Amino acid sequence: MIVTWIKRGLLILFGFLCLVILLVGAAMGYRVYHQAQLEKLLHIDTTHGIQENVAIEINGVSQWLNIRGHNITNPILLFIHGGPGKPEVPYLHLFQQQLERRVTVVHWEQRGAGRSYSDELDLSTLTLEQFISDGIQVIDYLRARFVVPKVFVMGHSWGSILGLHLSRQHPEGIQAYFGMGQASNFVESLREGYRFLLKKASNEGMSKALSELKAVGEPPYTFDQMLVYYKWLMHFGGEVYGQQNYYGVILESFMSPIYSLKDHQRWAAGMTISARTFFDEILSTNLMEEIPSLDVPVVFLLGRHDYNTSSRLASDYFEVMVSPKKQLIWYEKSAHSPNLEEPERFQQDVARLIHELKPKAPQP
Repeated sequence: MIVTWIKRGLLILFGFLCLVILLVGAAMGYRVYHQAQLEKLLHIDTTHGIQENVAIEINGVSQWLNIRGHNITNPILLFIHGGPGKPEVPYLHLFQQQLERRVTVVHWEQRGAGRSYSDELDLSTLTLEQFISDGIQVIDYLRARFVVPKVFVMGHSWGSILGLHLSRQHPEGIQAYFGMGQASNFVESLREGYRFLLKKASNEGMSKALSELKAVGEPPYTFDQMLVYYKWLMHFGGEVYGQQNYYGVILESFMSPIYSLKDHQRWAAGMTISARTFFDEILSTNLMEEIPSLDVPVVFLLGRHDYNTSSRLASDYFEVMVSPKKQLIWYEKSAHSPNLEEPERFQQDVARLIHELKPKAPQP
């Protein structure tokens, strides 16, 4: 009897393992197929255009650039990702295919992020001062390579902190600054978000959310408390308007022909380590005091429902900022990422504004 049960157990285990292998094989097969389809869709004729992944050494660290555009004579846009440690390269196909026809878009995977992540990285170099130094070198590399006096810069979330500092310190290399998910006063933004979450949890009768939020209390937070805060921010739509997760984006990122599975591992490791290492410095950010003015044109692209980096505070910041030219654009169906939540309008707006702000050709 015991032998019979052992045999049955082994057969069940064998069947289960076969099923797992079949499912994994099917998933990998689908990924390969989808990657091939995406590669065809994303192909750019390099006669006049460019599609390139290149690693360059910046301040002693190899850092990756993804460069895409249908005409290399178009204006250059440097996209500075958020996180910190969260490059948007794996899912760029969701929000820039049309933009690439009018702009050459460059994604910079910062030190410790994405394909630029390495176990050997000195974590003590993950400082704002170091990122600014790296960013200036990236900008100057692009200016030299594409023989242009200036490039456009777009910062998203954490990237909006870095982007503003770059625009202040290196205006001679920047044509205009675009801020999306624009940071302002980090702790005040958290406080506004906390009040939003308490109200949503109370209105929806979610006792678990209320209990966990009251347990962490009002900001400022430790890193682990922030994880609780962001869990409920995602749940209640303060990160993605009308949604409770990024599952669709995550799935699409795994289908990217640009990233290998090893690259995805680096992406995950880099995001975790960068965010935890750099958290305290971000928490102290108050751009309203640190950067009250810029010598370059400024555009803020704000999601009306953004409680990750409060769009209300960002609009207050915009009102008092001094700049040669500035414009604020609201996205009524977006929270923190208008590029993903309203991608068609985002691309139209950015292409239009870049061509409005680019240097005018001299009249004959």
